Amino acid sequence: MKNILICDHEQLFRSSLKKTFEREGFSVYETSRFVEVIKYVLNEKFHVIVFNFNANNIESIQTFEAIRMIDKDIPVIIIAERGELSSSLSFVINDAFRFFMKPVVCEEIKCAVYEAIRAKQK
Repeated sequence: MKNILICDHEQLFRSSLKKTFEREGFSVYETSRFVEVIKYVLNEKFHVIVFNFNANNIESIQTFEAIRMIDKDIPVIIIAERGELSSSLSFVINDAFRFFMKPVVCEEIKCAVYEAIRAKQK
């Protein structure tokens, strides 16, 4: 079974992605808290992470950096709020598997997740 971690502050968005990936047979971990992301990454093996990045939040930046220090090979799909552009975001985009601006459709995320898994298997 493939493990996916979803971190986003919007409960409805997380729930929608969770249902989508559970129907696809994934084991889904989801949270809105950055500290939980780090705990999950330390204790579980993930095939992909969907991460809502907030360039104005130092915890978001530190969490992304921690993910990379723990396992630099986990594909991370970044989702950012529209209009949120900064040097921090540019840094993250360069290290992300894919980048999306909200609003984003679950189907787009689903396609990116499968693409990440295929790329990692090569």
